[in-house]
Amino acid sequence: MIKPCTIYGLVDPRTDSVRYVGSSIHPRYRYGQHFEPKGRDTPVKVWGMDLAGSGMMPGLIMLEETDTENREFRERHWIAYYRALKQADLNQHLSPPSYHHTDKIPQGELVKTVKLCYQIQRLQAENTVLRAEITKLHNLQNATKST
Repeated sequence: MIKPCTIYGLVDPRTDSVRYVGSSIHPRYRYGQHFEPKGRDTPVKVWGMDLAGSGMMPGLIMLEETDTENREFRERHWIAYYRALKQADLNQHLSPPSYHHTDKIPQGELVKTVKLCYQIQRLQAENTVLRAEITKLHNLQNATKST
């Protein structure tokens, strides 16, 4: 039976970066499970306990609503997306998505998404450089006006 499912991200409150991407039918309940004291010490749990020691907890964001039939593909898509942005470092797996439903999912979707992420990252870096240049020009202009 196909059920609704959510792809979610766990966000580091210190950096606003997505450290982990997961999927669940009940994401808020699953969020709590990541940090239960019992069970094995996963990288997500260790990170969460480290944050808790500083009085913080990971944020929870909902990335996408999908269904259980497509959850694996969509979860891996979001992991790849955040990995391309140098995030999702706590996901221990990243294998290509399974194309169980090739009639529904274009084969090149993941590759296009990763390429776009790299383009976005490059443009963000260029934007930072341009903003610094604009600030320098404004400072120079203000200094010139005051003399």
